[in-house]
Amino acid sequence: MEQEIKKIAALIGHQQQQEKIVNQLIEAFKQELIFLKTKNYELEQTISGINRIVGDAVTVALVSHAGMAQEVVEKAQKPLIKRLNEASDRAEITIKSIQREMNLVTWKSAIFIISMFMMGAGVLIGGSLGYINYLKSDMSKLYQQHEIWKKKAPFADISTCGKQLKPCVLVDENAGAYTHKSEPDKKYYIIKKP
Repeated sequence: MEQEIKKIAALIGHQQQQEKIVNQLIEAFKQELIFLKTKNYELEQTISGINRIVGDAVTVALVSHAGMAQEVVEKAQKPLIKRLNEASDRAEITIKSIQREMNLVTWKSAIFIISMFMMGAGVLIGGSLGYINYLKSDMSKLYQQHEIWKKKAPFADISTCGKQLKPCVLVDENAGAYTHKSEPDKKYYIIKKP
């Protein structure tokens, strides 16, 4: 479970690093977009200023051709402004597309992390319940054995003995050992009251 959490944490860290890089790219696109719009505005102002200067300088000389001069300047200006506006619009569409993709990736990561957490929690809960049931079974067996011992030897002082911790009981050695006729090889001792 700890390994899974570390993997999930590594995935989250990687995802956050990717988001940071993409956000930096988006910010760079935005700066470029602002730069393009600024340059577009400056170009329009410059062209407008040139139009005024040229118009003022040659108004007297070109009164009859003033309409034609204005038309030539506008023809030269329109394609340039159109290209700048198109580039600006494309950059804005690209930024929005990247933001949509980032949102989708973030949701997918969150769903993956939640599902991994739920799966881990399910395994942990299932394992815990299985272990508890196993312990209940052992406790039930011990309780049944305890009831048998209470009936057979209510005063027995029961403990564990030896390296293997086997159950043993305190006996009165002075009373001696007894055997049954049917089982002469088995020895029985009287339990000593604690």
